[in-house]
Amino acid sequence: MSENVTQQTFEQAVIQASFEQPVLVDFWAPWCGPCKQVMPMLEQLETKLSGRFKLVKVNTEEEQTLAAEHQIRSIPSFKLYHQGQMVEQLQGAQPASAFEQLLENYMAPDEAETWRLSAESALAEGQPDQARELLEQALSKSPGNLKVLRDLGQLYLQLNEIDAAKQVQNRLNELDGEAPETKAMALQVTCLDITQQHPDSAPLDAAVEQNEATSEQRFALACHQMLSQNMEAAMQALLDLFARDRDYGDGAAKRTLLQLFEALQDDAPDLVKTFRRKLQSLMF
Repeated sequence: MSENVTQQTFEQAVIQASFEQPVLVDFWAPWCGPCKQVMPMLEQLETKLSGRFKLVKVNTEEEQTLAAEHQIRSIPSFKLYHQGQMVEQLQGAQPASAFEQLLENYMAPDEAETWRLSAESALAEGQPDQARELLEQALSKSPGNLKVLRDLGQLYLQLNEIDAAKQVQNRLNELDGEAPETKAMALQVTCLDITQQHPDSAPLDAAVEQNEATSEQRFALACHQMLSQNMEAAMQALLDLFARDRDYGDGAAKRTLLQLFEALQDDAPDLVKTFRRKLQSLMF
């Protein structure tokens, strides 16, 4: 959570602190609607860029003298301090990218990103243990780094460490739960969990071929196909399951299909369009 700054604490919390890292001051008021929209986004950005800048808030209703000293005429207003000086400012509600661009010139180099790229190289060289160590080190430095979290989550999945992958997934849900990448990984975590209960896909295939498969077996087979990146076969298996038993797992077939559609809409738009149409024809 960002720190509330007053007239008495401004010197230490902002000016002195700016010699250690850039400090972004958010001048706001309780009645200001745009202020309330921007504030959680800034707090999320502070988490994402953990340790690279400091976010503080000034309530202009309670600190009118401080607001006047800094010539705040409209809110929200944002001032960036670095090395004891005000170096940049923004007015009005802005997207996260505007603040990130503003901060980029003043933040220390991103050690977490350096470690993440090193982990990427280690993994390409067939050294997953070293990659894991580097990514976990990067995450300890920058707990809200989405790239690190996603790479670490994928590595845990490759190593079949389902509990560790679930912990990463929970963190991603908190930070960026609506992102397609987050939803795609959530689907992978679910599938890995299910395939651990049905580790061999061959008997599942045989049961489906002989028309003797249970709904659970059909869903498990679809999960195997998803993890093998055979998305067309997975969609067909889920569609068949929906046609046979749409209530299985509280609608697991339809729910998973919709998650796949969202995850693949950019990479395989034609495939998504085809199966979306097939699903709709079964629903109506």
